Amino acid sequence: MDCVLLYLFSRFMMIEEQLRDAVTSNFSNKISLSPPVNTKRLQTSLKTLDFRSEMTRLIDALHILLNPQELTFNVCTAHPNLNVSTDLCTVRFTSNKQPYMDHPERFTSAPQVLCSQSFSSGQHVWVVEVGPNCMWAMGVCYKSIPRRGDHSRLGHNTVSWRLQWKNGKLTACSSSSNVVIPEKKPHPTKLEMALDYEGGTLTFHSIKGSREHIYTFKAVFKEPVFPAFSIHSSNPDSWITFHNGM
Repeated sequence: MDCVLLYLFSRFMMIEEQLRDAVTSNFSNKISLSPPVNTKRLQTSLKTLDFRSEMTRLIDALHILLNPQELTFNVCTAHPNLNVSTDLCTVRFTSNKQPYMDHPERFTSAPQVLCSQSFSSGQHVWVVEVGPNCMWAMGVCYKSIPRRGDHSRLGHNTVSWRLQWKNGKLTACSSSSNVVIPEKKPHPTKLEMALDYEGGTLTFHSIKGSREHIYTFKAVFKEPVFPAFSIHSSNPDSWITFHNGM
């Protein structure tokens, strides 16, 4: 998505330069009765199908970025040590196990939770903030992810992709293959996750302060994917919350 935006922005800047030249020439002391050549060229560019198509794609991309997907946590999947808020937008680690009812989709080994929403097509963006001292993992997975045992951990199977901040290290993992990401200072506490289902990418950006690319997974998604989260620390700052809408 970033490459597309950069390409469209460069095309827009080229047209903006032509427009600036045209405006300047219109205010010159010698006004020509016929439109300047660059103005004709600009008018022609504005009428082309390619230009309209590019601007439509740009507007669609900006709409996705400016309007994050509204997500909620699925209590039926939450590990007993995770407390989901009443509005379903925040999850906290708690040492007191929650009195959740037994459910076949509940995680019983790893402290994880899925969202109620899933995606099987299109482009989607969601934004989360984590506690300043929270150790976390987040990504996407198929519904078929195991619910107990070591292979239920995000990234430690063939049906999930996750970014993790733990013990001062930032790592990306899928199919149990770990990639250590160069240290980020400060470590990310507000993140944007962008899914392009058909394009086969899941991209993470840190968006607190300046916007910084962290990592992009490339995959061929074959089933609906669910946003997934995990908390690995037990201090009071161990929480994750959604920033829904604007």
